[in-house]
Amino acid sequence: MINPTKRYNEIEVGDLVRVKASEFDDWGKHAQGFRATTEEEREQWRQQLSSDIDAGLTEWHDSAGEPRLAPQSHWIDLNMGDTYLVLRARAHARVGWGNGIPKCVYLACPKTGEQFYMHREEVEVVSER
Repeated sequence: MINPTKRYNEIEVGDLVRVKASEFDDWGKHAQGFRATTEEEREQWRQQLSSDIDAGLTEWHDSAGEPRLAPQSHWIDLNMGDTYLVLRARAHARVGWGNGIPKCVYLACPKTGEQFYMHREEVEVVSER
């Protein structure tokens, strides 16, 4: 049962949430979650870059002469109607270099099992635990 008086900062572990449609109506913006890349994904990226360099398809550096670094985060496209399980209601997402992203919620997709972060204000509670 949806509790209309429950605010985004009152999300609790075990709740089911969905993406707020009102957050993604404007300018063709679509819902995405994010997570840190795994070491295996970064190693696969490095191997692909190395093979592209050996084949002469790219260079080891960018246009400023800096070495290319493996991506530290991965974006996940989300469906507006799907529900997600809350694993951590108040999370500070560490997805790369820097200080991280505050005011997030850590979610799991029941269909795929994939775990990811979203900003708390972008989700709404569908069912409480």
